[in-house]
Amino acid sequence: MIWQEEWMDIKFMRRQGMSISQIARETGHTRKTVRRYLQSGDVPRYKAREPRPTVLDPYKDVLLNLFYSGVQNGDVLYEKISALGYTGSYDSVKKFLTPLREQTKTRQASVRFETEPGKQSQVDWGHFHIFFEKTGQSKWMYLFCLVLGWSRFRAGCFLGCQDMEHFLLGHQRAFDQIGGITETILYDNLKSVVLLRRLRASDSRLNPRFLDFAAHYGFVPRLCAPGRPQTKGKVESQIGFVRRNFFCGRCFWDSQDLNQQFIEWLDLVNSRPHGTTREVPVERLEAERDFLIPFDMAHRYPIYYAESRIVPKDCLVSWRASRYSVPAHLVGKVVEVRQSLDEDIVQIFYLDQMVASHRVLPKKGQWSIDPSHFEGLVPRMSPSEPMTSSHPIPQVAVRDLSVYEQLIDQEER
Repeated sequence: MIWQEEWMDIKFMRRQGMSISQIARETGHTRKTVRRYLQSGDVPRYKAREPRPTVLDPYKDVLLNLFYSGVQNGDVLYEKISALGYTGSYDSVKKFLTPLREQTKTRQASVRFETEPGKQSQVDWGHFHIFFEKTGQSKWMYLFCLVLGWSRFRAGCFLGCQDMEHFLLGHQRAFDQIGGITETILYDNLKSVVLLRRLRASDSRLNPRFLDFAAHYGFVPRLCAPGRPQTKGKVESQIGFVRRNFFCGRCFWDSQDLNQQFIEWLDLVNSRPHGTTREVPVERLEAERDFLIPFDMAHRYPIYYAESRIVPKDCLVSWRASRYSVPAHLVGKVVEVRQSLDEDIVQIFYLDQMVASHRVLPKKGQWSIDPSHFEGLVPRMSPSEPMTSSHPIPQVAVRDLSVYEQLIDQEER
């Protein structure tokens, strides 16, 4: 079979007076083929082939019924038809489901969800690899971003870690920038918020420390539905907005300079009309503030790293490769060492009472000792240890040995 263009070329060459042999040599077809198409006056057309039957054909109706009833997981569908006798491959099932998923995507639509003043805010993390001129190195920094649902006011800060302590610290700094807290805050499946995620939010198990934090400030955490990131689209869009607009043409000396520039930039963007509301977020915040839960930094939730330690015989508790003294009567007791994120202070507690407080040592391997912790103790020294003294060593005159020989002779006389 030849294509229509080749058939037209053969007809043209024949009209030009070329022989069948010449046309055959020119086109690469046999003389028999050329002669047949010259004698035929119809344009050659290809007929669509009938699809070949496949092993999957008897199970396609089952797959369609399950798919449109909500079972769209390929592994589950493969297992179900395999139980009915399907002997084909999983790839065939996946290939059959691909156009169905594309149709489902085109059918999906969403309605913009607007909240009332003071009702909801949304939280998310952003990841940025930032170069600091102070160290000459790049470092991963994490943007904690909070957006108020009604006013679209943005708040947040850059932090060096995403652990629970920094997650709570990000909340406090955002609350302080806003001056209040919404009734609910929306999250996705962050480990800092939810330990066990179920299809229904009421069946999920939230992080108890985060629940204690939420109860302290009086807001209710809410979870996005699985597979629905657009539920918190207000904050999702802000992460990309920061990435595209904040970093252009900026240099940063250190993390403190980074946050300072970010706060100044937030003041600027919050003073411009928002693309959706067409109103200025900072002006809408003033109207929304009456509906917010008041935030007072004086009664903020305590955020610190904490670990338990057994006090050794030398009364020096180890914390992050340095050692800090505690009162001697606590030897053998279990104490809790706490380090605040905002203050460079290490505090040691016994039975919920603070028994020692030290400045965080700048280098590893150092000791911080409070002499009052060792009052009443008698220093012990083993015979194998050399004797040492803190007093200055007296200067001794050096004399010739003949002087001592003369003294001995005088005594003998």
